[in-house]
Amino acid sequence: MENLTLHSWKTLRYGKFPLGLGAHIKFTVHTPLKIANFADKNKLINTIENTIITHINHK
Repeated sequence: MENLTLHSWKTLRYGKFPLGLGAHIKFTVHTPLKIANFADKNKLINTIENTIITHINHK
């Protein structure tokens, strides 16, 4: 699993791109989910939300 750290002011300082030198961006890639395994779409949405929320790092 990779990490994502994104400071929006650093990415939008000069518009969307190019990024300024020294702007570090890390990505978190979560385990893929097979949508067919979720008969209840609300459970799928809750699973996705919980995965994202638990991996947010506030610094």
